[in-house]
Amino acid sequence: MNRRYLLIALLFAHGLVSSAETASPAKAKGANSSKQAPAELSAIRVFCEGKSMDAQVSVNGVLKGECPIDMEVKTGLIQIRATKKRDEYYDQIFEQSFTLGAGVAKRIEVVFNKSPQFRAEAITRVDKAVETSESAMETKRRNEMPSLENAAAAGDGAAMARLGMFWKQGLAGPVDMKKSVDWYRKGADAGNAEAMYEYASLLERGSQVSKNMALAVELYQKSAALGEYRALQKMGMFMEKGSNGIQKNTRMATTYYIKAAEAGSKLSALMYWRTLPEAEKDAGLATEDKLSEAATGIQLRRAEAGEDFEALTDAASTYAFGVYGNAKNPERALTYYRMALRQQKKIAAAGDAVANYQLGYWYEVGAIGLTPDTKDAARYYKQAQQLGYPEATDALNKLQSN
Repeated sequence: MNRRYLLIALLFAHGLVSSAETASPAKAKGANSSKQAPAELSAIRVFCEGKSMDAQVSVNGVLKGECPIDMEVKTGLIQIRATKKRDEYYDQIFEQSFTLGAGVAKRIEVVFNKSPQFRAEAITRVDKAVETSESAMETKRRNEMPSLENAAAAGDGAAMARLGMFWKQGLAGPVDMKKSVDWYRKGADAGNAEAMYEYASLLERGSQVSKNMALAVELYQKSAALGEYRALQKMGMFMEKGSNGIQKNTRMATTYYIKAAEAGSKLSALMYWRTLPEAEKDAGLATEDKLSEAATGIQLRRAEAGEDFEALTDAASTYAFGVYGNAKNPERALTYYRMALRQQKKIAAAGDAVANYQLGYWYEVGAIGLTPDTKDAARYYKQAQQLGYPEATDALNKLQSN
């Protein structure tokens, strides 16, 4: 079973090359390769053959033409990107960066060396479908709110938790964190497992409420006792590390991770295996696999409602890579990725520091189906920084230094 997409890394020859070395059997589509580069310029031949033939070549973000191509470029940092349509959903990608001095000639051979990325045309089409679908679902949820509010007024903790989720994620209209926090607090007081987990998370981070780790741990414990998978995972983490007033107990942590995985946490299945003694890890692989498959099935069903962010991203990766008994389905993968991104952007636009930081990271590394984009990454990191997110400054400095 494939567990992850394999990244292919290839090394190319660097340094000065002569005209003979850069000659290729295919006719270059750019300038004459024998032309000498002026002192303030350098010459590049981007060479393609086979599957990479006719790839679109960009230099420092500017489209130059189809490969193979010869060109003169200004000295300094050079970023080569070549893309070619693989199928309806994906482009194949080649990227390479290097620095050229004046009067240098260099030959670059395009061999696709990055994970395939979703095509812009596919993203545009899916975004339109998601917008239509989500608009209809938001209307449906708005119509649901009066009955939820009546149930909540009667003491229904599940209704309180659902209202908290609606306001937190903007699922029935705008994001309103104040209302969300209020409903989660009421739901926690009413003993609802989901509300206790959500309110504990706020208390742990000191987000929207005063930080109170002791109360957060108490609520995590109560939520876990009711089977909330994220609370079970959280308690496993506390016990594995022996933190926040919880005594270290690796065996008990393993038990919590198993329960969390059985309730739908794929990450907990991996954490279960990590906590096993070395002598038990080989035998534990089969159990980890079964737990992951079971958790995946639960998350796929949750994703169908289009409300649970974690379920959406889990389901998207499952369909993108075709794991745990599920066939690859790029249409579903892209749809779920775009739904998750839409949710996160809505939360970020409402001034949530964590959401802005998360978006910055996703754009930096190209997560959840995104094409890496340093400008968007910097923009979201800056917004997170302005909103007081502690790690945003370091992330932004690191991004800008590369």
